[in-house]
Amino acid sequence: MLQLTPTGAAALLRDKGYDSDAFIQAIQDREMQALIPPRNNRLAPCDCGWFVYKERHLIEYFFGKIKHDR
Repeated sequence: MLQLTPTGAAALLRDKGYDSDAFIQAIQDREMQALIPPRNNRLAPCDCGWFVYKERHLIEYFFGKIKHDR
């Protein structure tokens, strides 16, 4: 998965399914920022940059509406 990220990317946006310590550490080892919201059952939730994540959600919601109305 991380092999497909473009060279020089500053951040990686993913959904809650990618929230694991090992995956986040792999992202940080590549000197990128992990913008992944924490799962509901995480004991120590981390900040994920909610503003950027909300923009991503709006785009995904828009594509969902387009698919529904085709």
